[in-house]
Amino acid sequence: MKAFHFFSVIMLLYLCSCSGTTDSNESFPQDVTNFMLAGNPGTELVMKETYSQTDTTGKESGAQIITSLWTVMERDVLHPIGGKSVAIRTESREANSSTVRIDSLYLSLHDNLLMRFMSMKDTTMIPFLKNPVIVGTQFMMGNAKATVKSVGEIVNTTYKPLKAVLVEAVDTVVSTSSQIKFVFTHRFYLAPEVFIARYEEIRLKIYPDNRTSKETIIGDLVQYSKK
Repeated sequence: MKAFHFFSVIMLLYLCSCSGTTDSNESFPQDVTNFMLAGNPGTELVMKETYSQTDTTGKESGAQIITSLWTVMERDVLHPIGGKSVAIRTESREANSSTVRIDSLYLSLHDNLLMRFMSMKDTTMIPFLKNPVIVGTQFMMGNAKATVKSVGEIVNTTYKPLKAVLVEAVDTVVSTSSQIKFVFTHRFYLAPEVFIARYEEIRLKIYPDNRTSKETIIGDLVQYSKK
């Protein structure tokens, strides 16, 4: 079984109060280039990720919190697949821990897609947005079909309210041995300049007797300092 996870490699793996309405303002960007992380080298972005579990009895376990600092290291880096890209250094640390995990991230604009790679040698292309940025646009995100659900929605983040594009992808896998069904739902709120404003991943496990358990990952933009 293989399913797509956005930040699991970066942070171990993600929106609680996420509300808003669709804004039909035609001035809202409709091209993926506007959603690339902006800023010169030294630009910083802070994300807070909360991970929780609910077992088959409905009992929730204590939330784990991971804070990640993204720093723009260089712009216009030539990735072998993505072409001109933004090179980002990520530093992730779990609450009450002194251990820092350091990784890299490359955001690329290629073939009308905004995509990410985990390294210069990474050949796995994971798109997050596709032109035109309008409701109904679809593309493959890993093994799942992603759909633009809304454009111009106001999303509340710790940083500040932002107009965003909601992209949703659902992937379902059934284990042939245990007959357990796994449903992975991903929701990304992408905003101009900051790239990612909020994100949510729900991993639902459905047993043959219809019992369910769930893992939830919620991400929130805390800070954005543009250089």
